[in-house]
Amino acid sequence: MEKTTKYTTIIHKIRIDLDLSCNEYCVADTVYSLSNNPTGVGWCYASKKNIADFMGMTDRAVIKIIKKLIEKGIIDRKEDTGWLKTTQIWYDSVVLERLKMREVHRGEQSSEGVNKVPKREQSSEQRGELSSDNKDNSYNNSYNNKVSIVTSKTTKEKKPFKYEESFERFWTDYPEKTGKGKAHDSWVKLTTEEKEKCLQAILEQVKNKHFYKDWLKKDSVPHPTTWLNQRRWEDEVKQKKVEELIERPNVIEYK
Repeated sequence: MEKTTKYTTIIHKIRIDLDLSCNEYCVADTVYSLSNNPTGVGWCYASKKNIADFMGMTDRAVIKIIKKLIEKGIIDRKEDTGWLKTTQIWYDSVVLERLKMREVHRGEQSSEGVNKVPKREQSSEQRGELSSDNKDNSYNNSYNNKVSIVTSKTTKEKKPFKYEESFERFWTDYPEKTGKGKAHDSWVKLTTEEKEKCLQAILEQVKNKHFYKDWLKKDSVPHPTTWLNQRRWEDEVKQKKVEELIERPNVIEYK
């Protein structure tokens, strides 16, 4: 892979909502750039070593980051080749937001250009030419149309945001309160039947300590967005025996 000067623009609000570190964000962005389009058939076929060299990281660090990104539903891996590409989550969260930011930036530049009244040129009489009322009217109409377009964009009001009632029930029951906005984005994509299954499954999984693979640690609860994107309500829940709690007095339980 040819080494070139490259940078990644990190939108920290989205990074925090997706529960990504800066390095994880940069690796995901690199995979997206190399896979070209996450909604198409394009894949990033660069080796982990090439990605590591390109980003100035160790091979081991890149492999570890890619594994985490796959677990969080940000990256997909092709089983037969090991190629990578970002998922729809990255496209919806990051790529679309970038496009919106570019449109806003272009709108601001256009607004600045329209608000600057151009200096009037010499009249046709001064240039020794015949005057043309039609040309003046055409110029005025074009200028007024541009001003009205800019004004309509700036005066548009945003409606107050409101979470779905069923999602609020899910959020109340879920043990990890992180990335509520992104979790709601995933929630609204579910069918009514899937939402009911989620509400039933989360109660059962919390009751049976389904999240805690290691009873001495309390860091195995997935973020709610990850839980929804990975359809974790379909997990098979095994009931924990009471003896397990008695034998391990240092259990950290969720409250």
